[in-house]
Amino acid sequence: MHEYPKAELAAYRKELIEAEVRSEQTILDGLYQKRSQLYFTSASSSPDTSSIDGTIAQTLARISFLRKLDPAKVIVTSPKPVQFVQGQSGQQLLAAPALSAADTARERKLDFVVTGSVTQVEQYLVVRIRGYDAALDELVVSYDDTVPPNGALTVADTVTNGLAKAILGRDFADLAVASTPPSALLYLDGDFVGIGNARVNWITVGHHTLKAQAPGYAPETEEVDIGPSQTKSVEMTLVQTERPQIVVRSYPAGADVYVSSQWAGKTPIVLERPESDVALMLQLKGFYEYIGSLSPESPESVNLHLTPDSFNRDTYVSNLRDRFYSSFGAFVLSMVLPVTFFSMVQDYGNAVLGAGSTAEQQRLLRLYDVWYYSYIGSGFIAASLFVNMAVDIGTYVGASR
Repeated sequence: MHEYPKAELAAYRKELIEAEVRSEQTILDGLYQKRSQLYFTSASSSPDTSSIDGTIAQTLARISFLRKLDPAKVIVTSPKPVQFVQGQSGQQLLAAPALSAADTARERKLDFVVTGSVTQVEQYLVVRIRGYDAALDELVVSYDDTVPPNGALTVADTVTNGLAKAILGRDFADLAVASTPPSALLYLDGDFVGIGNARVNWITVGHHTLKAQAPGYAPETEEVDIGPSQTKSVEMTLVQTERPQIVVRSYPAGADVYVSSQWAGKTPIVLERPESDVALMLQLKGFYEYIGSLSPESPESVNLHLTPDSFNRDTYVSNLRDRFYSSFGAFVLSMVLPVTFFSMVQDYGNAVLGAGSTAEQQRLLRLYDVWYYSYIGSGFIAASLFVNMAVDIGTYVGASR
């Protein structure tokens, strides 16, 4: 997550306003062009441009409002999620752009542009790295050095730390945790970070809470204060307890755990062994809900593999729509038969009335009966298909809401 320093936040708010002004200016240019075309293409010497003129006035008013707007009133989501965008070559380190860094950021809609190169010249590595902040419109990272190959790791740490601070918008620190026993579950500020040993990078500077849990041990909590660019190591030793416990893990981790309908935390988690059977439920978005139980005889470690929920609402609604289209098409096609048969019934009915002899009349009556019952049967089929279509459209509309 990127946290905005005060200067960058002010610059970013101004950039948001300027971007909106540019967007409105593009709309305004299009309106002026459209109005000019009316004068050239209209048969009248004075075409009606009142509608376009009204829209132009509204756009000008919005541009004027934006230019007078106090940037401090622009709401900015902070901290902002960090998303890395690869270059056209598939790498996240861009070569020196043909355009300026500002133009590259604007063209590709980037907040931060990392450019540079690492090349080998004889026995040395030539490293050139630049980090451009679009909101501040300045290079916030500039690194040039020539080092032997054995100094590559040192350079990498220096460049990485500089870029990380600029991208995160804050100072950061690293934390290494080791526990006894090595099976302990480790949590930092309530978030699971590892088992036994864990290294957490890029954490915020300041106060943090570490917690370790393991079956058969009393949980341990330790408060840690850590400064900028500091790497702190913490060892946590848990004391054994006679109170039996159960560790519940899910794959994937992070599922909500409910014991007897009470939320207990997220997996992996250490629970007290119950004195009698209790209900256990795990919930994780995108997976089927797990429902089971824990008992006094449950093993010390319960590992549950959650099943992905294959149901996709968009696909379900799309399938219902296709089903309605199919039933509608079948109904429309089925209407051809009763219409055709009804026409034949009318033709043979008229022919029966105009028959010149009794024998001819009886022959025509037999044919009339064939077409009549064909008409009745096809009408019944069409009516059934209509009912089916009505049910399908009702199901589709209901699922679409």
